[in-house]
Amino acid sequence: AQPMPSWRRDDGRAQVKVIAGRALGGQAQAETRTPITYLDLSLEAGAALTLDIPAAQNAFVYVFGGALA
Repeated sequence: AQPMPSWRRDDGRAQVKVIAGRALGGQAQAETRTPITYLDLSLEAGAALTLDIPAAQNAFVYVFGGALA
């Protein structure tokens, strides 16, 4: 198995793992029947991150800890 593609912002305050689909220059190894983008985001308090979402897709965020502002 190949490692999951990941991206870390230069200041280290944001990290993204690409579970399915493509984001920030990485493409997941998982193949899906429906085009999706499934990411695992880790943000430090006060960090911000902007992601491009394909126009044909919707976005959903599930917060495990902390809060969104």
